[in-house]
Amino acid sequence: MFAFGATDRVEIFGALAFQRRIDADRRPVLDGNQPMDYPINDGWQTGFGDITVGAKFNVLSQATNNGVAFAVRAAVKAPSASFDDGLGTGKPDFLIDGVLSKEINSKVDIAGYGGLLFRGSPDDYELSHGLRYGFGFGWPSRGSLKMFGEATGEFYFDNTINFSGTPNAALGGPSSSWEVGQPFGVFLGVQYQAPKGFYVGTGLSWGINTVQRGSVQGYDDNSGDRIGLQVRLGYHPGVRYW
Repeated sequence: MFAFGATDRVEIFGALAFQRRIDADRRPVLDGNQPMDYPINDGWQTGFGDITVGAKFNVLSQATNNGVAFAVRAAVKAPSASFDDGLGTGKPDFLIDGVLSKEINSKVDIAGYGGLLFRGSPDDYELSHGLRYGFGFGWPSRGSLKMFGEATGEFYFDNTINFSGTPNAALGGPSSSWEVGQPFGVFLGVQYQAPKGFYVGTGLSWGINTVQRGSVQGYDDNSGDRIGLQVRLGYHPGVRYW
C-alpha cells in the first residue's frame, strides 16, 4: 500500500494484494455455490491478488478550521488475480466514495465512507454492483504505534448471481443462479509507522455475515471460517499538524 500528496488537495494511492489465500470448500458446488468476488470452487488456493490504484480529492480540511475533513475518492481495480484459481473475477472494478473524517482532541482519528462499486462480470457470470460503506478509528492519532479498527460492508443491488456456462460435473455445479448474502465484517489491528513514512501493521478480521461451512450438508468443521489474517506494508508521508 502507498499514498502520497500530488498537490495540497490531491492524494494518489494504491494497494497490492501481494498474496491472497482462500479456502472455499465447495464440494459439491451446488450446495454452496460461489461468492460475488471470488468464484472459487475447489478448496485452498493461494496466489497474487488484485491491484487497486486511485486518487482522493480533498474538498474540506480540518487543518483549515472546517471542523471535519471531506474528500471524494475514486479508484480502479486492475484484475491481476487469477480467475481460474478463484482468487478474483478477472475483470476490472470501478469505485467512487465520499470520505468524512475528523481528529478528536489530537488523540483519536475517526472516519467513515460511503460510495458505489461498479463490478465487472467475468465470462458466463452476471455479478451485481453495490453500495459500499465503512467506518474506522485510529488511536493514538499522532503516535508511531497505534491501534486501529474498521467495520466495512456492501449492499448488493441484486443478491442473485447468474451463471450461463457449463457446470463442472465433477464438482456438481455451479447452478444457473443463486443468492449471496450482504457482506459485513470488522477488523482490529496494530500498526507501526516509521518517521520517514514506511509502516507495517497486522490484525484479524471477523466476517460477521460469513456462513459457516457447518451449515452445508456434509461439513461439520466451523473452525476459522469467519476469521482472516492481514499483514499490511506500505508508505504514507503523513499529514501536517495544525
